[in-house]
Amino acid sequence: MFNPMFNPYDVPDRTTARPLSLIGSLVALTGIWALIMFFYAAPTFTLLGGNCGPQTSYGLQPGTWHGGGYSSFATAAALGGVLWAAAGVAAWRIPNRRRGLLLAYAVLYVAAVIVLWYGVSPSVWGHQHCVIPNV
Repeated sequence: MFNPMFNPYDVPDRTTARPLSLIGSLVALTGIWALIMFFYAAPTFTLLGGNCGPQTSYGLQPGTWHGGGYSSFATAAALGGVLWAAAGVAAWRIPNRRRGLLLAYAVLYVAAVIVLWYGVSPSVWGHQHCVIPNV
């Protein structure tokens, strides 16, 4: 039966972003950012081996690491924020490639923090060293 209201050329536009899909991509980007930042900051946590110096009678080490990658946490977080914003704009503009975008974001961010930890941080904050407080 012929329907005069039906237009066979009126197909949904697949290039526009669906709001829930975009929100899901932003949540995934934020999760990737948080996970990478956790592993970047893990060496500086005292409970995860971030302490240094001679062991005391309780097996604790009183010193903390400074310099190098240990001092660049804020820079790594800001770098992740810039990449997150760029990936968020790309997810909004190119909705059909979101999985590849998430993968590219993760790979680029991991590469960026590796370069930051080993290449840039020693030049900016000096080489890592142990600081033991005077007690």
